[in-house]
Amino acid sequence: MKKYSHIIFLCLLCFLGVSTARNVSEIMGSDGRGFDPWNQTRWAAWYSSGTLIEPFEIDISVTFEARTTAWEIDVGSVRALAFAHPALFILNANSSVDVNGNGLTIDVRKSYVKAWDLYYYYTHTINIDNDYYNCDAFLLYQTQEADESDAGSRIFNISLKGFNRAISSNHDHRRKVTVQNVVLNRNLWALFPRGRNVTVENCNVNENVSGGLYGEYNSAHWVFNNNIFKDNNTRGTVSYGDIVLDACRNYTITNNQFQPATYNTRDYHIAVSLYRNAGESDDIREFAAKNNLIENNIFDGYNIAIDFAPRMGRVHSLDQSLETRCYTSGNIVRDCDFRNCKIGILLRNNYTTVENNIFSNTEKEIVLHNVFYSMYHNIINQPGCNVWLWSVESDYTAYSQYLPYGNGAGEQIQPNEKFYHVICKNPMPVFHNFQNTELLVSDTLLVPAECDLDSSMIIDFNDLQLLVSDWLSSGTSIQFTNQNTNIDLLNNVNFADFANCAKSWFIENERSDVFSVGGRPIDIAVGDIAVYESGNEIAVIWDTPVSNIGGTNYYTIIIYDQNGLELDRCGRSSDKWGKIAAGNFLPDTGWIKENANYEIAAVHSQPDSNGKYPVYIFRKGSQEPAVIIAQDNAIGILAITAGNFKTDGDEYDEIALKLQNSDRIQFMKPSDASWTRYTLNVQTNITSMAAGEFDGIKSNGDEIAAVIPSVSPVYLYKADATTHYEQTANCGKSWSLVAGGNFNSDSRRDEVAVVTANAENGIYKIYYFTAQSSSTTPLKITELENFVIPPISLEAGKFNVENPLSAYEKLENVTYAQLIQDITSWGEHIAVLPSDKKEYSIPLFWIATNPQDSNKSHYRTVPLLR
Repeated sequence: MKKYSHIIFLCLLCFLGVSTARNVSEIMGSDGRGFDPWNQTRWAAWYSSGTLIEPFEIDISVTFEARTTAWEIDVGSVRALAFAHPALFILNANSSVDVNGNGLTIDVRKSYVKAWDLYYYYTHTINIDNDYYNCDAFLLYQTQEADESDAGSRIFNISLKGFNRAISSNHDHRRKVTVQNVVLNRNLWALFPRGRNVTVENCNVNENVSGGLYGEYNSAHWVFNNNIFKDNNTRGTVSYGDIVLDACRNYTITNNQFQPATYNTRDYHIAVSLYRNAGESDDIREFAAKNNLIENNIFDGYNIAIDFAPRMGRVHSLDQSLETRCYTSGNIVRDCDFRNCKIGILLRNNYTTVENNIFSNTEKEIVLHNVFYSMYHNIINQPGCNVWLWSVESDYTAYSQYLPYGNGAGEQIQPNEKFYHVICKNPMPVFHNFQNTELLVSDTLLVPAECDLDSSMIIDFNDLQLLVSDWLSSGTSIQFTNQNTNIDLLNNVNFADFANCAKSWFIENERSDVFSVGGRPIDIAVGDIAVYESGNEIAVIWDTPVSNIGGTNYYTIIIYDQNGLELDRCGRSSDKWGKIAAGNFLPDTGWIKENANYEIAAVHSQPDSNGKYPVYIFRKGSQEPAVIIAQDNAIGILAITAGNFKTDGDEYDEIALKLQNSDRIQFMKPSDASWTRYTLNVQTNITSMAAGEFDGIKSNGDEIAAVIPSVSPVYLYKADATTHYEQTANCGKSWSLVAGGNFNSDSRRDEVAVVTANAENGIYKIYYFTAQSSSTTPLKITELENFVIPPISLEAGKFNVENPLSAYEKLENVTYAQLIQDITSWGEHIAVLPSDKKEYSIPLFWIATNPQDSNKSHYRTVPLLR
């Protein structure tokens, strides 16, 4: 009882330290002119014995009373509202208000701090906990979005000094707010963006200790336009600068001036950094810094102007994956002016666009720093610009002081193990330091066997010139599918024919092979592993280690988005994984975790040190399993799948296991170790299983479809049954793999997809059947000419078709307009992983086939890079 009394006492203390709401309209009514919060008589309820204790909640438009001197105030006793960090002013009414500072300066610095000049900040360590009060100036917490016709709230014409964060916002802030003509000086942080829909313009952001602004996780749609940044991050904290974008998205940073530092005492001096924080308090960051636009800015005098993924390779206790990755993607740096910088743009990640920037007196204009194995899909449209490839520390010895983490955990990876993929227009930039690495300059990662005529790994005008020569000599010897050289049928081979061919240079590529770097994928799991991403995600395991951390090789589960962009990792292990499955197995708790995210169930290919084959359940981004089940299982696992087999008021999924030489399927529940069920008298040699709503009765949960390695039907099983309840696909064929999904848009029940164990006319076909009535006639058949290698894994999934189609996508006997019109009636896509490579590496394929006409298909080739 004593323990619980202590907890109650602590809760009471916390409650007593939290302020209640006090709106300024209580005193001012509806007329906010002459706002004078320093008037302790008028605002007596906000003070106690001359000390300010209550925040001012601004629920009406206010104009500060004119002053000739700064308002200097002790904010060390200001209480926090229940939802917020301590702040002097809070905007939390869901209506638009104006805050007119009327030229006011608010200075909350302690007296001894006011004596410090800028050089002191640059040369001393500031104790941010003791030297500054833990109080913000303005907190934005307007949760209701404004109508388009509503201009939103405004804060303008004011100067703020000495705050923890001069202007901050709550994660739930949604209302449009504009911050204009504000001076933010000598704070710890000038701005701390959370939430959405704030514009900061015509402001002066300077001399702030930790940085100009810190864009927090999951914040979005902040705009910074026409501001001046100077002398921020005087502490020189690595990865901090004028603008820090941590796991936030859709920021717009335009027309700003980033001015030279007054003193050059800190090696880490940057304008903009973008990264995904490893996490805090046993939480992980769900988002990368993505889809941010940096345009028309001037960067002058920085050691690194824009630093992408500066924490890549950093070993830190908060990194629960232990993989030391730092993710950014989809960001654009365009039309900027870089002057007098050591390094202009430093990239360490993928899917970044750099174009039309100007560099003057900048030593290293663009750097691709490959800390681990691969960098891909970076677009660099900078004709004649110098691009430096940094693979090992000797590549950047003269600049190592600006890269505190260097190659970090990837320091043992050699240049010949590294792969760079860059997309460029002609004329191209000039690449340096690529001789000992693999550099591919091409529009895609697809292997263009017919296009790379000079074997340079670069698809450029040199290849076209070779084709012209060959073409005009006697008609090209290079074969193009379904084409001859006399394309226009005018009885002569000339440039008219060549133009038709060149126009569709990549269209004839069969998209069955991709460039990659190391690793052979052996199994996939598909599901909503990252709910914030479009479509389903893909988890992949490998036959060889795909991580090297500090010189040690590891098997790691890599998680990709639907297009092959790496999102996260989990399950780092010294032992090889054998099979995986994905499902919503566990409740997730924490400030950041998404409860709907699927987890990944994984089993090793060999027994552990105790001779057991347990099942490990991993959350995205975690090396340690959240749960381990089947810990006493001493039998190898032939097949694993996930589904909703227990439906009595429970939202979480279960796992089905088929053990070697066993005649039963075991069902287990990661969220409830006491729940176990069995299906008896099953085929002992089951090689592949899939879950689905096959019987059309949602109330009794999912069923299991299973195949065996001989001519046989697909067997359908229910949990807690004594044998199979139905057969399907009984048409005299042998099946190697099975998947379950909604393949014909029937909302009542799922269908089964099976792959032929043997090639038919040289192709491995996918047949789709209803899961009832001993079906022998397929609903549809997928037969693509490039499916000449037997698949090793098959999964249903939700794939969003891009508009327009990417170069990785291809249509068979259907136009794009028809596809968009009909795709919802085609049912789910199916993910296919081949068992071997064609020449370079193994991609994954997303495929959808029209159930009304099997000749019509859409598919996408997905490169999988470690």
